[in-house]
Amino acid sequence: MSDSEDTKSPDGLEYTKDGILKSPQLDGPWGSFGLAFAFFSPFVVLWDKWKSPFPAGLLKTTTLFQIALKQHFLSENQVDNAVFLFTCLLLIIVCAFLLFFKKNAAKYSSQSPPPTPLRELWPKQIRLTILFGVSGLIGALIALAVSRSMFIVLFLFYLGIYFFADGLARGSLYVYFYFKYWRSSD
Repeated sequence: MSDSEDTKSPDGLEYTKDGILKSPQLDGPWGSFGLAFAFFSPFVVLWDKWKSPFPAGLLKTTTLFQIALKQHFLSENQVDNAVFLFTCLLLIIVCAFLLFFKKNAAKYSSQSPPPTPLRELWPKQIRLTILFGVSGLIGALIALAVSRSMFIVLFLFYLGIYFFADGLARGSLYVYFYFKYWRSSD
């Protein structure tokens, strides 16, 4: 959706042309980079022409990677690469979260608290984002059980992690707003 299709209301919130509230999300350079990183990681893992600079460690013992190794869906090197990229994705998400929280928490004060539409409409969007992320993670496990396509498994896994983290970031900001501004008005 282009910016020309979005409108900003007097309360500072952005709505789509259909009047749907656009909640704060992991945007900006780190958020965009995180989404692109999650999207392209399966290609990089399956490319198998590079070697992770660090050993896989503890994450390599998770069920997902153990099944992939035992069934020979991924080589040892590809698992190391997948775990390394997963760790990098988590670091990117942490950076995106810190900037997201700082930017959005600073928008409001006791004199001008977050608007009511954000309080009322945002929880549904948060739940849907978390549900989308969890569905991706569960879908990765199901795809691993029924398919030999590690691309689909990794694609669902990385995007599931990203959207789950995005939902948690939004949820933590909502909780912060609730306890700082909205709870006193209940």
